[in-house]
Amino acid sequence: MTVSDGYSSLTQSVNVTVLSGISATLVPASGPWVAGQPVQLNASVAGGTAPYTFAFQVQGSGSVTPASQSQQSSTAIASFTSPAAGSSTITLTVTDANQMTSSQQTTVSVGLAVSLSASPPSALVSQALPVTAAVTGGTAPYAYSFQVTPNTSSVSPASQSSGSASLTTQFTATVAGSSTVTVTVADANGFTGTGTLTIQANQPNATLTLNPASVSMGCAASGGTVTLNGNAAWTVTPNQSWITIPPGSATSGTGSGQVSYSVSMNIGASRSGTVTIGPQTLTVTQAAGAIAPRDYIRLGSQLVAIETPGCQ
Repeated sequence: MTVSDGYSSLTQSVNVTVLSGISATLVPASGPWVAGQPVQLNASVAGGTAPYTFAFQVQGSGSVTPASQSQQSSTAIASFTSPAAGSSTITLTVTDANQMTSSQQTTVSVGLAVSLSASPPSALVSQALPVTAAVTGGTAPYAYSFQVTPNTSSVSPASQSSGSASLTTQFTATVAGSSTVTVTVADANGFTGTGTLTIQANQPNATLTLNPASVSMGCAASGGTVTLNGNAAWTVTPNQSWITIPPGSATSGTGSGQVSYSVSMNIGASRSGTVTIGPQTLTVTQAAGAIAPRDYIRLGSQLVAIETPGCQ
């Protein structure tokens, strides 16, 4: 910079630092989303200088955990949970080391959480089996509507309104085999949810045993095999999304056989799930886990995170 009064001049050098802007992105995991179940939030930021602070705010029902986190990485994962059906707006604000900020919003619409259960889990031909639908996150009264495939089976009543958050209907099969019961529930505010249950109907005196009947697994993604012995017809139905049947494994049959299953990596609290196999249930327990720690390398003035797949 040069200053002159016409007779003399003065020159002074000034160093100016130009800070680059930052841009935040917030993307929820794909739905459908239901009340009481966590929704993974994937946050990221482009530009700026580490470390970054990721802060979340919710307008509406629900909360984000953790609500704020600081780290060297330009990405962060959080979890949103709403106890009730409805729409909530989540705002992410990212602040870098130079106090540059950027915000991004997303809307998460949560439906009713609906479950179906039967006790015992399988039926005998021509004998009624109580099937109970339960709903959480809604407002009474509720309208319950049941459908069954194939049409060799039925439920009664097939539809009913109730002020209760649970309703029991009667399932009856006329032939041996597998049937799928689907219930759709609507609450007083028009929010809806769907639950499904696969029921295996057997002729009287049909039996089936599992070996093992329960397994305990670590937090890493893995799998196993269960051996079936007996003469009952069976269909395999995992009852949690983190338990799946791998391609090529048997999903139905009659009598003895083998069934394979897989579990995804667990980065949260310990969890337990089930797989219905005909008249029996395989119980799967998975240990708690957390994302393996990141390693960092320095590239110029930036620290770059090196992801280490797995859990600990």
